[in-house]
Amino acid sequence: MRHDDEDLIRKRQKGRAMVLALLLGALAVLVFFITLTRIQQGLPENAPSASGRGTTPAAPAR
Repeated sequence: MRHDDEDLIRKRQKGRAMVLALLLGALAVLVFFITLTRIQQGLPENAPSASGRGTTPAAPAR
């Protein structure tokens, strides 16, 4: 492989890594703000989410 080819491959790898890092960071920020919003609204942790799925509440203690 020529040196120019290796440079091109490394440049593309770096670009893909940067895009993935930005997407991962955006996902983390999104989850953070969703959590803040739920806390501010006073929703319990087991409340259904927008998808309608939530955890089932534990049975009451006797």
